[in-house]
Amino acid sequence: MPVHPAALLSAVAYLCLCLGAARACARETGRVSAACLLALPAFACMPLGGLPALVPVAWAGLALPACLLASRIAQGEGEPPAALICPAAALGIAALYARGRGLPGDLLSLDSYAAMPLFSLAEGRETAGLLLLAAGVLAAFREARRGKNGASGDAAGNSLKTNLKNGICQAARRTLTTNTENGARKGAPAPGDAARLLRRWACAGMWVCLFAPQGIAYPLGPAPVPGLAADALFFWAKLLCLDQALRLSALYPPRMPRPALIIAALFAAGAALLLAET
Repeated sequence: MPVHPAALLSAVAYLCLCLGAARACARETGRVSAACLLALPAFACMPLGGLPALVPVAWAGLALPACLLASRIAQGEGEPPAALICPAAALGIAALYARGRGLPGDLLSLDSYAAMPLFSLAEGRETAGLLLLAAGVLAAFREARRGKNGASGDAAGNSLKTNLKNGICQAARRTLTTNTENGARKGAPAPGDAARLLRRWACAGMWVCLFAPQGIAYPLGPAPVPGLAADALFFWAKLLCLDQALRLSALYPPRMPRPALIIAALFAAGAALLLAET
């Protein structure tokens, strides 16, 4: 039975990720190493651009946050578990909306939304609902980052505002010193960083699969392997850009007032706009 090039490329991409994670996990011990191993299957549940998910099951979209939650519980520290559940809630709302619009396929699988992006189905208020839902997930991810940084993020932001009076160079120098003291720029990673990084990437990847799955394979022509490979690289570029944007947004701007209430309001408003007629 011949192997489809897309499935083969998916397996190769997942193998490369596993090798990189294994190298990072080699520096970890005990619970952190177990947390890394539990987070890895999450990447097998998401399509990498035009490449299908390595585990093409109907409930793969729910298995992804379940793996991340198990990883967080195994580690015993890290982001709030609610931040890992928000993507599953967004997927549930998106599945109800897609079912009302007649989208074929398994609606709890991220492959369905990679093949038919949600924004291609939406019109008018439904587009606004998707934007609110996407913003709610991003706000949950941002607050999870701030929970990790704690007061250091606020201190860095306040220090930056104060030091702007003394010149940009002095502000940059003091910000760099603050980050170094907090371990952000140390050469050796802090214990547990590998597991947290995998969970952050998986959350960002799930957001990309749901709300920004558009790839670049088709404009490159009919050749399947180069186009799909470029599509996978484009997916990782979007994932890493989103991860860095969340890191910067969590470090410098002030904390949102009542973040849980704001996130719940974004989810409720998005769901109301999407499901009003479904």
